[in-house]
Amino acid sequence: MDQAIKVVLFEDNPGDVHLLRVMLRGALDSCFELVSFDRLSGGLEYLKSNAVDIILLDLGLVDTQGLDTFHTLHAEIPDIPTVVLSGLSDEDVAVQTIRAGGQDYLVKGQFNVQVLARAMRYAIERKRAERILHQREQEYKALIENAPNIIVRLNKDLLVQFVNPAIEPAMGQPPAYYLGKPLHEACFPQELSGKYEEVVKGVFSRGKEDSLVFECFAQNQRRHYHARFVPEFSAKGEIETVLSILNDITALKETEEELRQAKDLAEEASQAKSAFLAAMSHEIRTPMNGVLGMIELALMRRPTSRVQQYLDLAKQSGQALLLIINDILDLSKIEAGMITIEEQPFDPRAMLESLFATMSLAAEQKGLEFRSNVAPALSSMALGDEGRLRQVLFNIIGNAIKFTEQGEIVVSIDVPRGERWRDICGAEGSFCLLASIRDTGVGIPAHMLEKIFDSFTQVNGRNYEFGGTGLGLAISRQLVEMMGGKIWVESEPGKGSLFTFVVPLEALAAEPIATEAQAVEAVHAEARSLKVLIAEDNSINQILASEILKEKGHSMFVVENGQAALEALRKEKFDLVLMDAKMPVMDGEEATRRIRAGEAGDPDVPIVALTAYALKGDRERFLAAGMDDYISKPIDMQELERVLQEVHDKATLPEQ
Repeated sequence: MDQAIKVVLFEDNPGDVHLLRVMLRGALDSCFELVSFDRLSGGLEYLKSNAVDIILLDLGLVDTQGLDTFHTLHAEIPDIPTVVLSGLSDEDVAVQTIRAGGQDYLVKGQFNVQVLARAMRYAIERKRAERILHQREQEYKALIENAPNIIVRLNKDLLVQFVNPAIEPAMGQPPAYYLGKPLHEACFPQELSGKYEEVVKGVFSRGKEDSLVFECFAQNQRRHYHARFVPEFSAKGEIETVLSILNDITALKETEEELRQAKDLAEEASQAKSAFLAAMSHEIRTPMNGVLGMIELALMRRPTSRVQQYLDLAKQSGQALLLIINDILDLSKIEAGMITIEEQPFDPRAMLESLFATMSLAAEQKGLEFRSNVAPALSSMALGDEGRLRQVLFNIIGNAIKFTEQGEIVVSIDVPRGERWRDICGAEGSFCLLASIRDTGVGIPAHMLEKIFDSFTQVNGRNYEFGGTGLGLAISRQLVEMMGGKIWVESEPGKGSLFTFVVPLEALAAEPIATEAQAVEAVHAEARSLKVLIAEDNSINQILASEILKEKGHSMFVVENGQAALEALRKEKFDLVLMDAKMPVMDGEEATRRIRAGEAGDPDVPIVALTAYALKGDRERFLAAGMDDYISKPIDMQELERVLQEVHDKATLPEQ
């Protein structure tokens, strides 16, 4: 042993004391400290004030004899292991001594050094094990009794064998009340007890843990619990009991309910925002349609040069206002999750050529040089969102022109390859379109580079000088990311900026598509006069639509609501119905459904939505109602001509 064993010997025979000291020296390699007493009374005082490892006790002392000697010692000093050394070879006395707490019983003259050493070591280790076991039991008891969870032990008869104190504040009765009772008598109502017992039986039969979430009414409160059932095995590996641990999850359930309510409120707020956006889009676009449309009509009258100059300026201002309105609505639609990226076939080269033609004119008007370069590797057909890609390019190139007073704008379009781009365009059949827009404008300070893509951000307030809302780049970043791409900027104040973005597209086999020139030629092809029914409640838009159609040689009949449109269709035949969506008495969707149901005239008459509703899902909603096409306000003249041409072609097809 590493440390000296402290031994107290009770022996009234000096010769035996000497003999035991010699034996201990041989048994313990002199690694011991021995103190001897011939009286029990004297040794007790010593034991109470000193740390001792083991007691060697002769039952026959000066002041006490027989088993009384052991009982007196053990009553006063129960925690120190005691080995009895007796001259009496009496089996009954030995048994009684062991049962009373003695660690061993040795008869003088019948044991040697080895036996003594073994007995002492065994006694010490056994007592230490008992102390550790007792300590663990106390710790376990403290944990169980102070645990916030309710802990219930059930036997195979499903009777409560043990329950900890946590049950009292939860269920209202002390632990003793539940012992020996079945669950439905102890704490749970019959219906819940049945579910609970079914799970316990399953644990007994399968030998595996299980769980149950339930609610019950206790202490005038509704509580939620998560119960875990753990099988407890005997030394033979048989399931003796099942331990049920109940965790009160009422607070968690209440939090979940609060989160659900918050989610519902957020969804309601989102719906309210969507409704507000739809209303604002309609209410703003309706008068803008009148403003821009009337200017367009005035320009058709071939005014004098001075008047035309005024009208051109008014048209430019109206279009600039419309761009700002569209930016605000676009940002709000993105934040409300009302914009999705559409995957449609398109010709990237044709789109870029058309856009560059428009942007180069804007650059030339400011005296700037506009140069563009498109990589030969760019596919002539791709699958992606042409409109959103064009919008991003338009915003960034437009900004470059706006913030550049002299110098040039250079746009490069490339198809990058290599490991750097694999994360964005690594899918099979995909490629990346890399766009770089470099200008020689005012530049962006370093501290603003991270913020430049935030909504309403202006570089040192210079948007007041150059115009704009500070939304274009925010919208562009979100659209690029929605398309699965990335956008970044490099800049130096006074030298210009380089905006770069990359988006993935899917390559398609080239297909012949009509060019813009062919489309214009088709629109201007000889057309017969169409008879058009206009269902529109706004008087200005009535005049605008009528005048535009009149200019194009068509006849029209105007009604103010869907009900009037049904009545008109019952009386006479029309080639086309231009249907507003929001009208009094009966809206355009309801009127369309009734027309398609055969309630008014030809159920197959072409119906085109002509409306200020322009949010996500509006087009699909109108088409689902039975309309054939959709034109948003303000009216795009080319879109209107396209629709009129399609109706004309359909009307003249039987004659050809």
